[in-house]
Amino acid sequence: MVDQDAFTIGANTVVNTVELNNNNLTKLDMKKAKVKKLYVFNNTLEEIFLSPWMESVIAYDNNISSILLDNTSSKSLKTLHLNNNSITSIESIQHLDSLENLILSNNRIDTVNLTSFAKFTNLEKLELKQNFISNLQLGTFAQQESLKWIDLSYNNLDQFDFDILSSSTVLERIYLDGNRLKSMNHQFLKEKFPSLKEIGLTDNSWDCTYLIQLAWYCKKHSIGLITYHSAVGYTTNHTNVEGILCYDDDNPLTNGNITMHPHDHNFESEDNTLHTLLRNVNENMRRFNDRHEYEANQTNKLDSNVYELANNHAELQKELSSLRQSLMKIQLTL
Repeated sequence: MVDQDAFTIGANTVVNTVELNNNNLTKLDMKKAKVKKLYVFNNTLEEIFLSPWMESVIAYDNNISSILLDNTSSKSLKTLHLNNNSITSIESIQHLDSLENLILSNNRIDTVNLTSFAKFTNLEKLELKQNFISNLQLGTFAQQESLKWIDLSYNNLDQFDFDILSSSTVLERIYLDGNRLKSMNHQFLKEKFPSLKEIGLTDNSWDCTYLIQLAWYCKKHSIGLITYHSAVGYTTNHTNVEGILCYDDDNPLTNGNITMHPHDHNFESEDNTLHTLLRNVNENMRRFNDRHEYEANQTNKLDSNVYELANNHAELQKELSSLRQSLMKIQLTL
């Protein structure tokens, strides 16, 4: 436990950096701390109370579900790194409206509403990788005019409309790897995002015919196709376009052995490929287990509450019975 006055120094003195990494902290009250940069990764924190002086908070690898602060505290904070925590909704951090860099990868977010990012008008980088997001509506990112980087990889998206990002005209990088996408409306991609430099598309359910068109468009407009998320070498025995796996619905028998416009690089050894695939499987299992553990904990809490209510009910019944007996005795004495 860190005392809330631990970093309260002089009236005009502000500490640049505080590092509390790799400890066993469960709660951290820094509301009086005159600190600009706070590093608290790899603890067991469940919540943090921030101060108005903080500009950057790096708190990945914890169990954080909420960020607390006074109303004045939200004006200075520019960077918040919460990768691998227990955030379940954007609303729990919605009050941090001065953020420019927001990292929420590997959390428990499954729903993003139209108003979820409405207050984040200064965002330049947004990472939502490895969550459980299955749907994004038009207007979700309507206020993100400064957004340059967005990572939506490894969620549950089966469709994606680039018009969702129509306000983000300075967008440079977008990552959609690891979803269930088959096709998208890419025809005016460069016109909508003239600064777009690269796009991640691996590990989806692409139709090969469509993917050829998309790859050609990206090459024509100098948009880089990133393939590092996939197991390099795995594509040698699977249908792919520029190293990105795809499925040929017109000729499903060829899905195991045809390469369309293969990417020009040396493939990994078979052992490295299997190792990479196993690592991906283990990661998916870990995410599943995390979600299962979370739901099991919620069930256990509910069971505990029901048990407690039952005990309280039994106690009330006893007290009521005792009162009735006392009342009967009083009536008999009258």
